[in-house]
Amino acid sequence: MGTRQEIRTWAERETRRRAAEHARAAAVDLGPPERYDDEYTPTEMLLRLRPDADPDATGPRSQTVRSVICGRCAGWSRPPRPEDVYEAMRAANRTRDQRSAIAVLTREANFEELMNAHLEGAFTWRQLVRAFQERQHVPRSRAGFLRRFAQR
Repeated sequence: MGTRQEIRTWAERETRRRAAEHARAAAVDLGPPERYDDEYTPTEMLLRLRPDADPDATGPRSQTVRSVICGRCAGWSRPPRPEDVYEAMRAANRTRDQRSAIAVLTREANFEELMNAHLEGAFTWRQLVRAFQERQHVPRSRAGFLRRFAQR
């Protein structure tokens, strides 16, 4: 366990790193959400690409979204559930809690997790692009991945 000064130093460094990453990411333009596919992956496709997938752990019960949230929301007094993320991705006017749930997914999920969550029907590519754009934070690596895989 670090001393208070070590923890404070780490926190300041991490805050600067995230601010720099956010500044670089905010400049990425994905274009209009309408460019992106708005279809859900059929269960047959999920099982073909991931034969070990649980068809009952999809959509609002996405096992990947559950994993991302459980791993990144430790310490929250009320961590979001996969069902909260599922609803938030579809909401027209998101609440503060819904925006927080989406922020965890868009900020923390890596390429593989986003791909798996999409395959599990947690969101469409269009919904994900909209979420990134509303946060005004699109990491370059995710922008490239969305342009390659998600445009119609």
